Amino acid sequence: MWTFAIVLMAVGSSGLVGVCLYAILRRPTLTVSDDNDTMAFLLDGPMDGQLVRVTGRVVVDKPVRSPSGTACAMYELYGGADNQPARALRRRVLPFSVDDGSQPITIDPRVELVAFDLPTAELEADQDGIVIVERRLHPGAKVQIEGRIRRVGAPGHELITLVPADGATGVALTFLC
Repeated sequence: MWTFAIVLMAVGSSGLVGVCLYAILRRPTLTVSDDNDTMAFLLDGPMDGQLVRVTGRVVVDKPVRSPSGTACAMYELYGGADNQPARALRRRVLPFSVDDGSQPITIDPRVELVAFDLPTAELEADQDGIVIVERRLHPGAKVQIEGRIRRVGAPGHELITLVPADGATGVALTFLC
């Protein structure tokens, strides 16, 4: 009985070795051509970590409506009494990009944005002298942004975003027209 089991195991293992050898001999061979089949990606635009100042137009996929009803990439509301400094009441920033015609740079709303010279409109003033002012960034507006480049994703399919230049303040955005 034991002899039969040993013979059966020997035949089975010989068959397994034979099947493996047959598979190895029948495997497809890889042919290597003289042509280089690897792809090289040339990085377009600024390098990761580079400090940049870019002038371009604001592009936003789905603008938000400001309290005055205007389509915006960003709006801020300020309020205060006449002859006193205004205080920030509300701010809404959507993801948008600044396109200079060569490479769009995305502004992430989670990154602090310091905006200068945005168009301002007075929304209301009540009898107590409280004034509400709205600042807006319109799609298509010409702006200048300054910060450090952050490249995320695979080469050729990456997203280029901007982070603050020094890590403490925000990305600087200046409204030009």
